[in-house]
Amino acid sequence: MNSNNIYFSEDSYTFSIDKRAYEVRVVSFWLYGELLHRVFLDDQKGHLMIWDNNSAGLQPVDNPCPIPDKVIKALNEKVSADPVPAEVK
Repeated sequence: MNSNNIYFSEDSYTFSIDKRAYEVRVVSFWLYGELLHRVFLDDQKGHLMIWDNNSAGLQPVDNPCPIPDKVIKALNEKVSADPVPAEVK
């Protein structure tokens, strides 16, 4: 994988959790050789997340992160175990 290349992608998801709909938009990008993800919940301010190999999922960099744990869990179920798309490798 060449992390010096500029990479940017955007994905959108809708989750229905506890009878509430959550609109989630994920913008992925490289910064200083690290793949980061800005996660927007219901068009609010984006929150920075990073892939954590130990938990095999996205983890918030913001502390505290206002995105509910149930939404983060649902998002991680959508995100591949390999968060870097094949075209970037």
